[in-house]
Amino acid sequence: MVREIEGGTRSERSRIEVRSNLSLTLDRLSGVFLLISAVTLGVALLPTLLGYWPIMAVAVLHLAIVGWCFRIAWRGHWARQEIEIDAETIRIGSRTVGSDSEQIWPAAWVRVERVALRSELRVFLALRQARIEIGRFLPEFERREAADLIAIALARRLTYSKAGSADRNSYKDRVSPG
Repeated sequence: MVREIEGGTRSERSRIEVRSNLSLTLDRLSGVFLLISAVTLGVALLPTLLGYWPIMAVAVLHLAIVGWCFRIAWRGHWARQEIEIDAETIRIGSRTVGSDSEQIWPAAWVRVERVALRSELRVFLALRQARIEIGRFLPEFERREAADLIAIALARRLTYSKAGSADRNSYKDRVSPG
């Protein structure tokens, strides 16, 4: 999911948030797991009361494995990037479950690069030789949307503008007023 939180033509700062597409929040995932647990333990309760106690042990083991798989699946796909652009700097914050990083670059020299690697569009913010990939966890159409939003936000604040709507990668220089 890509969204521009702040920005617009009059705002001094643009903030673009790029989040992984998780259809379930952690609260909803917990609710689904509780429902599965209630049904599983309810089904295992009758045989346990009749003396077949190993069925309850297997049900509890099964729930532990399912809960562990849910946890790994949710944590493995959670990611977020925040790109904050103002007149002087661009701040790129990247967060996953296991890591948290932040880069601050001078905005005047940052460029948006679109690269096709193995027939898949990849989007990078580049400053000289350093590059940061944007939205690696997103589908391709959302990466393209993020690149467009970032390029528009950069163009609003810096001394270059888009050359034309047909070629999204080309920019031309212009003299800033004042």
